[in-house]
Amino acid sequence: MSTTLINAPTGDGSRARIKAYSSFEPYELADYLACLARSMPDVAIEIERMPTVALTERLAREKDHPQVDLVLGWADTAARSLDFTGQVFAPGADADGWLRVTGFSTAFVTDPALLVQTGVRVESWADLTQSALYGRIAFPNPAISGAGFLALATVLQRFGEDDGWQIIEGIYRNARVTPNSAWEPARLTGEGEIAVGVTVKIAATNRQRELPRLGIVQPSDVIGIESEVYGGFRHTRHNPIVREVLEWIASDEAKTVYAGYNKILLGQPDSRLFTIDAQQAVASRERWLARLDSIAKRKNQ
Repeated sequence: MSTTLINAPTGDGSRARIKAYSSFEPYELADYLACLARSMPDVAIEIERMPTVALTERLAREKDHPQVDLVLGWADTAARSLDFTGQVFAPGADADGWLRVTGFSTAFVTDPALLVQTGVRVESWADLTQSALYGRIAFPNPAISGAGFLALATVLQRFGEDDGWQIIEGIYRNARVTPNSAWEPARLTGEGEIAVGVTVKIAATNRQRELPRLGIVQPSDVIGIESEVYGGFRHTRHNPIVREVLEWIASDEAKTVYAGYNKILLGQPDSRLFTIDAQQAVASRERWLARLDSIAKRKNQ
């Protein structure tokens, strides 16, 4: 799985150079780097971005000797799959050392013109199972994408596995593509073939900025959310500087930036939102993905 170095303004490095990993989307990380460059003009920050599963695999390989100073955004379910207790830190962190101030939420990007052609009105997860949407859906691969796994966990936990799997099977039956990131379903919507891209609201918002005629739907039956984690590694030679970065992550300025991406600010109650049980999702992951794989194979037979 490919990784990307974020190309954005950063400090001049006269005080320090630090490196981070992240599973956030490149356009989002570029904004954070630009803000950090203004806040810490003498610190150069290199961010290597990769899909959620790729980041999990990288940190599993480097578990005893991490090759970076900090993690700037990773899915909570992924973080819980590896035990870094005692190895990570952040001001205001939870007991496991990770800082949780933001979350990401499920959303659909829709192409109204194509939906008119299909005669389908999309408001809920169940709506995505309608046969008129065959070949018109892009759904991120839950085995690779944090957005995809959030969508899977949301449906299975909110509706229960009996009803939830019926919905997932219906969506997969209609899915034309199952790409490996949250951005790809959003990007493909509006290109002429995909009527609905299942993604997260961050990606949906960015895609609508590019193509304002597209719509954003927050599912009326359930909007799933998952925490995002941030943290520094205790082995870093730049502990005070990493701490400064993490303090910015929890700052009012950062929260203003998050709002522009429609991130969820944790600790602000919202009855519309369903917070997935991250620990239960981690425990169920292998079984869920095995069943999903069998669904995909049956579809392709």
